[in-house]
Amino acid sequence: MGFMFSEYFLDVDRRELRSGGAAVPLAPQVFDLLLYLLRNRDRVVTKDDLLEAVWGGRIVSESALTTRINWHFPDGFTTGTPGQYVEPRMNSR
Repeated sequence: MGFMFSEYFLDVDRRELRSGGAAVPLAPQVFDLLLYLLRNRDRVVTKDDLLEAVWGGRIVSESALTTRINWHFPDGFTTGTPGQYVEPRMNSR
């Protein structure tokens, strides 16, 4: 099972991200974060959703979350569907 988006393939079974056939190194939390975002691509995901899903509800700084997102995808990425684009953006309420 996996997800195709832009030039990437996220292989869920192997816990691996590939681009053009080559493996793209990802930290485990970055993989979990990306997987969660792809599985929930049809809705807005809150910071609390991410903290619960990726960090098991542990308290982490907003900078830790932002760093995980921006490390590999500083400009966001396309989902592969015309008109759909994932842009990392943190919003405080």
